Amino acid sequence: MQIGSCTRYLPPYSICAVTGLTPPTLPLKDYVNSACAGTINSEKNKPRSWKAGSERNMRLCSTTDSQHGPPCRNSAACFLDLEQETEVEEEAKGAHLESAAEFRGPKLPKRRWDQMTTTDFRSLAENGIETIAVLPVSATEQHGPHLPCSVDANINEGILERALELLDPRLPVTVLPEQRIGKSNEHSAFPGTLSLSAETLTNLWLDIGDSVYRAGVRKLVLFNSHGGQPQVMDIVARELRVRHGMLAVALSWFGFGLPDGAVSRHEQLHGIHGGEIETSMMLHLRPGLVRMRLAEDFVPSSVELCERFRLLRPEGGVGFGWMAQDLHPSGAMGNAAAATPEKGRLLVEHAASRLAELLREVDAFPLSALRGAGGEPAGAEAATLNGFVESRERAAATGLNGGGCG
Repeated sequence: MQIGSCTRYLPPYSICAVTGLTPPTLPLKDYVNSACAGTINSEKNKPRSWKAGSERNMRLCSTTDSQHGPPCRNSAACFLDLEQETEVEEEAKGAHLESAAEFRGPKLPKRRWDQMTTTDFRSLAENGIETIAVLPVSATEQHGPHLPCSVDANINEGILERALELLDPRLPVTVLPEQRIGKSNEHSAFPGTLSLSAETLTNLWLDIGDSVYRAGVRKLVLFNSHGGQPQVMDIVARELRVRHGMLAVALSWFGFGLPDGAVSRHEQLHGIHGGEIETSMMLHLRPGLVRMRLAEDFVPSSVELCERFRLLRPEGGVGFGWMAQDLHPSGAMGNAAAATPEKGRLLVEHAASRLAELLREVDAFPLSALRGAGGEPAGAEAATLNGFVESRERAAATGLNGGGCG
């Protein structure tokens, strides 16, 4: 995997950010379609100046400060200059997101898609469960002389397993079989790399998405751990929205940012493949597969390029197409010799906690927010097929009704 610098992550309550509405106090399925979701003129609800540089703001987008690199060009929140919630606000919102599970009762029969039966899926639809399917996508490719070709798959599995542990067991999340071969032709000069063309990979993921839709599932999260294929994910997510009115979320673990102080800014910029970051994570997750005696500081050519050019570089706001050998003859980039298991643990915990938070937000996101060409909710058919019945009265009965304009 080459680690990208751009956050590819559904911003918290991004629809509210775009429309100017304030986030609701519970995940009602139609809050976006209501006349308003609370008072929008009061001083406390106005957008505030976003403080760049805070690690917590990585949930919205990358910043241009010394910690987080260039901004994401694909996130509306990046351009709206919104401030991250305070800890009190964040904890309150988290409590409301978790409360959605209270409405459901029993947990899914299995967390793994392929361990459920066809009658399990039918039962979920009949009982109005809005299941979230997670499709792990990774790669099998060279990672230098010290790491196995399974790095991206191992990291994906480790983060996802930890995130599932952090979730309420009643949250309806099920994990599809991991796709361990991706678009890795930038590493094709090195034996061991397996790669699919962009066209093949796009069609593969679309076919899986079609199958997920046929099972009655309308929310799909593509969780990626390889920096060479986010563009393919974006195309697939958009196409599934167009075809089926699905909420298809495309994200990479490195889009969540890194915990403050875990690795240097220099390493974040240049250690993009088999460096300190990935080697540390592997020392934490799969230490038996790491050959530290062969780890060294693989200084990539990007360091020199950054000194010579102000704008042109392999990765970032302006990047060029590169092959791994262009950056280092070993195929690795970054200071792998500085890796430690403890750094790896911090990196995995950070990514897992963000992933768990995202899954709660995907659960709270109303399909009615996705609208058809005529303005009608694109998710209406999906809600009907899933047997979904709006729960306004049930929410009011529990005392969790966020209220409206009245």
